[in-house]
Amino acid sequence: MRLIVACSGGADSLALLHLIQQTRHEIIVAHVNFHLRKEAEKESEILAAYCQDKQLRFIRYDAYYKGGNMEAWARTERYHFLAKLSKKYDCQYVLIAHHQDDLLETYLMQKERRLQAETYGLNYKLVYEDVIFLRPLLKFRKEDILYYCQQYHLPYSTDSSNEDERYHRNRIRKEVNKLSFPERKKLLDEIYVRNEKAKEIREFIKDYQGKMLKESLFFKTGLEKEIIRLWCPLSLSESHLEEALRQLKSKEKISIPLAQDYYLCREYGYIYCFRDTKHYEIKIDKSNLKYFEISSGKPLYLSESDFPLILRNAREGDNIQLAFGHKKLNRYFIDSKIYTCQRKSWPVLVNKNDEVIFVQGIGADIKHQAGTNGYHLDFETFKLKINKYHS
Repeated sequence: MRLIVACSGGADSLALLHLIQQTRHEIIVAHVNFHLRKEAEKESEILAAYCQDKQLRFIRYDAYYKGGNMEAWARTERYHFLAKLSKKYDCQYVLIAHHQDDLLETYLMQKERRLQAETYGLNYKLVYEDVIFLRPLLKFRKEDILYYCQQYHLPYSTDSSNEDERYHRNRIRKEVNKLSFPERKKLLDEIYVRNEKAKEIREFIKDYQGKMLKESLFFKTGLEKEIIRLWCPLSLSESHLEEALRQLKSKEKISIPLAQDYYLCREYGYIYCFRDTKHYEIKIDKSNLKYFEISSGKPLYLSESDFPLILRNAREGDNIQLAFGHKKLNRYFIDSKIYTCQRKSWPVLVNKNDEVIFVQGIGADIKHQAGTNGYHLDFETFKLKINKYHS
């Protein structure tokens, strides 16, 4: 099996590399020099010399910082390089040297920011750009890794920037270093419990993602806030969630704004989250009318004075003239128990005078149901074509 080992030259990655050397796998050592420290070039040379001595293929990538969030930039550069390399050399896995201290640091930062994460701490396995990355050292403490490097006289480098307390992670790292064994175990147990609960929630609502949940079931789960978090792909504060849940419980029918056009709804015995549809308008003139036209079925008759037609979502105040008089679309939605999320994107066809001449679910207005001349659209085909605008 061919593997890529991501190696900075520090103790963690060199210990990982040395461990993999004891196997029969073919190894490619991948190294990124970010040129952020004066000693970075020397460290790259030491690692390259080690690989040459051990007859390991060594591939180096030079990245140059140009501004923005430096940590995010470095992570993206590194992972993109490793994924690209994996595909080029048809490697099954990329191994990275995150260890138990890294896991605890990540968790403490998540906890400090009160983040609702898909994974607490670090996953053993992750997929990036369709490439599988593995973290084989997650059960090992930093002190275990340093001891291993000393035992085998591995020429690892020490990153001086790890002592720079201007970086938040470095301050958290010092807290982790001070943890006693019982304190570590308590945190690891906490991470395990939270990940298991998150997994339980994901399993519970996986069939409801983008759908609706019966309110009787929703309020029995005891996981209401967690479900809302997973429904809404935005970061919501604890206080925001508490208030949304309070309003949800207080009324049988309500639409609650969350953030960035997302809404939480309770109506007709269901609870769900949706994103408000922006107004859309699609012009239909005689040149593209044939896109909707077929030769059979009940037709919608149009005259020259109707063009150009506009396909758009329903708007406040829309009504359609039927045989028994005008019908407000809002009343139709209420009578038919159409959900709020559907009303926002419900497609209607209007003529050039903005008169509603066709509504999905109702049909054509009285003026366009009769006649033998002019252009025509097939009802069923037209409904099928516009269905993609109706979520």
